[in-house]
Amino acid sequence: MFEKLKPETRDKLKDKFIEVLVNRMSEMNTALVRLKVEMEAISQMSLDYQAEFDKILKSGKTMKEVFGGIHETISGLIR
Repeated sequence: MFEKLKPETRDKLKDKFIEVLVNRMSEMNTALVRLKVEMEAISQMSLDYQAEFDKILKSGKTMKEVFGGIHETISGLIR
């Protein structure tokens, strides 16, 4: 099929194809950067939660008491 096209048309098609590829690569790069930021945030929150659970376990409270306190805090924030 490409052999039937004029050289000028092939060049335009090639240039457009390259432009589309570069744009898609740029979009993918942006998406990967955003994903990296999200993954880092999740990792940091995991460490924060681990530290909080360590404090809870050292305090001697039961999980029922802890989650009851969390429920009260959330309920207070909603109101």
